[in-house]
Amino acid sequence: MLKIDSREAKGAKKVLEELEKMNIKYSIEKLEVGDYLIPSSQEDSPILIERKDIFDFAHSIRDQRIWAQAKKMSELHFKSAIVIEGSPTILEKTGRGWNISSIYGAINTIWLKYNIPILYTPTKHYTAILIANLCKRTSEHNIHTSIPKIVKTEDYKKVAIAMLSQIPLVNTVKAQKILQKFGTIKNVAENLDRLKEVEGVGEKVSDTIRKAFTTKIP
Repeated sequence: MLKIDSREAKGAKKVLEELEKMNIKYSIEKLEVGDYLIPSSQEDSPILIERKDIFDFAHSIRDQRIWAQAKKMSELHFKSAIVIEGSPTILEKTGRGWNISSIYGAINTIWLKYNIPILYTPTKHYTAILIANLCKRTSEHNIHTSIPKIVKTEDYKKVAIAMLSQIPLVNTVKAQKILQKFGTIKNVAENLDRLKEVEGVGEKVSDTIRKAFTTKIP
């Protein structure tokens, strides 16, 4: 189910109304970062969207907010994007002296430094269409993706990778990187506080791994 930040829900009622018309189910809660969170399938990462109209985007560059937001989004290792409603030409028409070159410079930095793409929509209506499409694509993927059959093997390297990759948000690539860092499943369990030392493992991923290793079975 789509999750919408509680602060965003108050300021973007038009987006919510359009999502409801398209039969997109959502819950409203406080997100640590971003405005819209689309949960992942077993193999894919969650999708995180930060929505800004062109004026909010420009002001976030001026007051430096955008850099803290971009850094947080990049550290989550989600499939993240920033959606900007409106064109920079709107800024020019206001006659308030916005530096359009600086706007595009910031866009390029967000993309090249933080690996976060910028998506443009003209209005909230089209933002809702974009988000609804992403929700439906993810839902269809979940329906058609069955849980992979685990084939028993005596190749214990494959066994270790398979064990880790069963943890939410941990795919086989992340599992291999974790094992390359710590060597064995036993060492992973003994170094749960060091998981973020592994490239591509952020707070969310390390939390799910810790939960997998520390949750008690009644």
